[in-house]
This record gives sequence, structure tokens and C-alpha cells, in this order.
Amino acid sequence: MIRTHFKKFKISDRKLIILILFLALMIRILYTVSLGKEISYPIRDQSYYLDLARNIASGKGLMLSREYWELRQSMINNIPELKKRFSNLEEWLKSTPWGIIKAGEPTSFCPPLYPIFLASIIKIFGENYIIIRLLQSFIGVALVYLVYLIGKLIFNTNIGLIAALICSFYPFFIYYTGYAMTETLNITLITLLIYLFYITVRNKSDLLPFLLGIVLAMTCLIRAMMFAFFLIIIILLLLEIPKGFKFKKSLYFFIGFTVLMTPWILRNYIIHGQIVIVPTTGGATMWMRNNPDVVIPEMRQAGFTVPEKVINNIRRRDLIKYPEFGDENEVERNKIITERVKEFIKANPLFFSYLCKNRFLWYMSFTGSTERTFWHKLIGFLTWGLILPLSLFGLLLAAIKGKFKDILIMVILMGFFAGVHTIVHGGIRYRLPTDPFFIILASFSIIYIWDWFSKSRISHE
Repeated sequence: MIRTHFKKFKISDRKLIILILFLALMIRILYTVSLGKEISYPIRDQSYYLDLARNIASGKGLMLSREYWELRQSMINNIPELKKRFSNLEEWLKSTPWGIIKAGEPTSFCPPLYPIFLASIIKIFGENYIIIRLLQSFIGVALVYLVYLIGKLIFNTNIGLIAALICSFYPFFIYYTGYAMTETLNITLITLLIYLFYITVRNKSDLLPFLLGIVLAMTCLIRAMMFAFFLIIIILLLLEIPKGFKFKKSLYFFIGFTVLMTPWILRNYIIHGQIVIVPTTGGATMWMRNNPDVVIPEMRQAGFTVPEKVINNIRRRDLIKYPEFGDENEVERNKIITERVKEFIKANPLFFSYLCKNRFLWYMSFTGSTERTFWHKLIGFLTWGLILPLSLFGLLLAAIKGKFKDILIMVILMGFFAGVHTIVHGGIRYRLPTDPFFIILASFSIIYIWDWFSKSRISHE
């Protein structure tokens, strides 16, 4: 489609993708520069990651400073809306951060890769927000190119070009390049993971499965949920790699994964005296996302409700009360909170089911909040609101045309993310790592519809 329009200008595919990448870069640079020299607002999780990064850059390691936690407490106390929301969580707030870790001491609460990324920038350039945004702009352009490569590999060049063009303008991808948050790096690494998987099963190289393992480990060190994808990739490698190469490639994948994960595991063992692979944030996350006093106001702001009758019939509220800890370390505290929340969920299956329904709808929404302006809602509808149905049609087309095996890992990833965030925490930002694959499938639909109309018009002439 794109090539058809540019054929008369004799523009090659290579020049087209370079043009799209240049366009993507210019859009991101103009956007990030427009944000100015200071930290972008709303601050959200930026202060958290930046505090971790400052401590790493100064040689203190992965830890939260006491100053950060005091500032967070002060912010909550000075903003009426937040103070009201957290009024009955005073014990949790005035204790150690999230009631689990100790400020000023090394922690395993946060996956380390993104703070290390920020720390590297701070170490070289100082705390320069423009540099952070510019580097993330280039990472965002790499995402556009990876989407092109996957679309071209699985379908054809036209679909790769259309998908890359959509990604270059996609507002959700552009937006997060301006924030010191994990999204841009995480989305790009997960897309790289899928691309490496495709070329690993199509090539005999021993280096590719090793790199595949390293990139999966990198995604795990940004989002702990990706640990579950290790087994999925092993199974798919064994299913799709030709006989004679299955064991060797799976072994190299395992070695690559282990090489990058080992420093994190050893560091945690030195700190805690036990093996800690997954960050200790799980219990606090489960507690916040199932605590009626926290999650219901949050969902109402996003436009979702839980019936009052269900709220009034919530049982075993004692389990959701934050425990009074003694001398337990953060690993033990995480386990205690996790078990309490599991028991709370078992005692309230109806309430939990409503939360899951709302999380899924929130995850799949195109605005994410009832407080968005008309223009936010319009842009969301014209992008994700169109991409979603087109991608579902593309999925159906791929199945009909015998391409389902080719898109299987993308479909598994999309379903995996939707399932995890339906259970844990909804929101548009958590869907974004799968949006490149929705866009590729939507591009398949666009090309199919375009070809159908073109043939129909020719037949009528």
C-alpha cells in the first residue's frame, strides 16, 4: 500500500523505512524538548526510579533514601485527595516504605534494570531530564524499527511499513518517552524478545538463542512477571526448532538467561542470606490492588465501580489490615502480606471477580480515566479504539490463511499480559508492551481491506 503510492517516485523499501524512522525520531524529540528542562508532570513513579538511580550512581546501591520517603509522606499529607484516600492507612504510611523495606538500606523491592539505566545517565551527564528523554526517544525509534522487522518477517514488507508508520505516530508510545519510567525501555525490550525468538527458530546460529536468553532476563529485571515467560519460550523453542537443534538451542537460551540473572541473585543472597529471584514487591502490590480502601477510589476515578452491596458484604477485613511487623526482613514480610491477601481473596470471591472485570476493562480501555479531556478521548478512540477491532480481525484472518502458527508467540504474549493484569492491576500503561503486536495484526487487516477494495474497484471498471 505504502509502496504503491511511492512507486512513481522510485522510493525503495529501505528509503521508506528510513523516512518513517526519521519521522518517528523528530516527533519524539520535538515532544520531549517541549517538556522543558525539569521533571515531567505528573510525576507518578518518576521520583521513585530517580531516587533509586541517584543512590546507585553515588555508589550506595539499589536502595530508597530516607529523604525520598519523608518527601512522599509530606506530599500525601499536603494533598487533601491523597490524605483522604490513605487516612485509614496511617500505620502503613508512617512505617518503613510500603511496610516492607527499610529506607537507607539495600533492598530487593524494585527490579534493578531501569534504575541502573537511569543511574548510568546520571553518572555520565548528571541528572539531566532532557538527556533521559532524548535517549528514550532513540529507544522508541528502535521499537518502530523492530515492529517493521517483525511485520516484514511474519507477513510482508507492506505490513511492516504500515505497522512502523502507526507506531511512529502512536500517542501512547510517544507520551512515555517524556517520563523517567520503565515503559519505553520495557516495550522495546519485549518487542526485541519476540523478534529474537522469530529469528532464533529460523536460523542455525548458536548466538541467537543465547541473546534471546539475555533479553528475556533484561525484561525480567524490569518487570518480574516476565519470569513466567521463561517456561513459555522453552516450550515454544522445543516445539518449533527443527530436530537435532532443540536441546542445544534451548541450552544456549538457558545459559544466556542465567548469565544475566546470576549477579542479581548473588547480590540478593549477600543482602538477605537467602536466594531471592523475584523482587519483594509482590505482597505490597497485591495488598494495594485488593484493599477496598485503596482500589475502589482508584477504580472510580477510572470510571469503574463495584456495587455497594458487594462492598458492604466484604468479609475478613482483618486480613487486609496491614500487619504489625517485628524483626522480619523484607523477604519474610513480603511472604506474610502475600499470604494474608490470598486468604482475603478466598474469603471474598465475588468482590475479587468484580475487581478482575474492572481491571480487564481498564486494561483494554482507550482513555484510562473519566477525567480525560475531549481531545484525549478522541485521540484514544482514533488510535487504540480502531487498532483493537482491526487487530482482532487480523487475528481471524491469520487463522483462516494458515498463519496462526507464525503469530502464536504474539498471541500468547497478548493473552499472558491481559490475564496477569486482570488478576493484579489494570490500566493502559500495563497493556502497552503488547500494543506493537496488536498494531502488526491491525496492519495485516488494513492491507487485506485495502487489497479487497482495490480488486473490487478494478472488477467494476
